[in-house]
Amino acid sequence: QSLCRRKAMQYYRVICSLLLTSIMTLSWPVLAGGQVLAQAEAQDLPPLPDEQPTSPKGISLWQPGDPGQRLFIDGSVLTPDGQGIAGAILSVRQADANGVYHPDRYRADLVTDQDGRYAFGTVLPGQYASVKHIHVYVQHDAYQPLQTEIVFMGDENLDESTQRRHGVFLEESTVEGETFFYGRFDITLRPAGG
Repeated sequence: QSLCRRKAMQYYRVICSLLLTSIMTLSWPVLAGGQVLAQAEAQDLPPLPDEQPTSPKGISLWQPGDPGQRLFIDGSVLTPDGQGIAGAILSVRQADANGVYHPDRYRADLVTDQDGRYAFGTVLPGQYASVKHIHVYVQHDAYQPLQTEIVFMGDENLDESTQRRHGVFLEESTVEGETFFYGRFDITLRPAGG
């Protein structure tokens, strides 16, 4: 099986568990490691509050009935020599599938696990301004903060050079009749004062 198919199966099982739990509790739980853990709360971006966010390592920004193509992004926050950074805070926000930003949707704070990994589920953002993108703001006390965007290979509004250097390749997989896209986005932070 391809990496995408394995990831899609893993996410599919987690999302099914999320949907069942959500229907039973009438709330939207947050995901981490395939377990339902807590509630996600919208956060304004940047700056972040001084206290650590309470949301766990992985979440789903998607809700049943949301239009658009399902998308799963995972990756690692790394030191310049490739070591994972535990406890890094990623603030993500994006437009919905129609290219519209909402003050209380498609945004969350994530915290990397002990190996520097993170993951979230969402929808492929619609066209807004120039290219389809997801805003990412990363911070950790020992490293310089970084503000960047996830952009996608194949976006007709993204020039070829940027696609090659920065575009995230989306692998497509269908699991039990539902199509998902999967992409990986690793982030490298520079040490504070460096």
